Amino acid sequence: MAVTKTGVTYNPTQKLGHLVSSADYSAAQTNVFMVLSADHTLTTAGAGVIASGVRVNKPNTGEAVELIKSGTAPLKLGGVVTYGDLIKSDGSGYGVKSAGAGDHYLAQALQSGVSGDEIEVDLDKNGDNHA
Repeated sequence: MAVTKTGVTYNPTQKLGHLVSSADYSAAQTNVFMVLSADHTLTTAGAGVIASGVRVNKPNTGEAVELIKSGTAPLKLGGVVTYGDLIKSDGSGYGVKSAGAGDHYLAQALQSGVSGDEIEVDLDKNGDNHA
């Protein structure tokens, strides 16, 4: 299912029909980092964890999660981010600027924004920040 945000259409690389939501996200914010749990469900990523991708739908508990795992994706911000910044997850799954050396980042900002904004990010830019 294609998702259109701010005039840009994103195509989830995989609809994870075999992986389901661990909670009811039907009223939750979309476009947040998600992580695979030990019970093979997807849950909102916490601070500093290595996320599996960005959730773009609002599933109920046990429903399939649509996740963008690579390429570009819309991401809700939890802080100020500048174009080109490396981004990690905060405690709510929102994108925040990676703090520096030793920090694991999940994406790179393709736009600038502030807390509450949704910006486009490149999910193919992830790893450990050695800056």
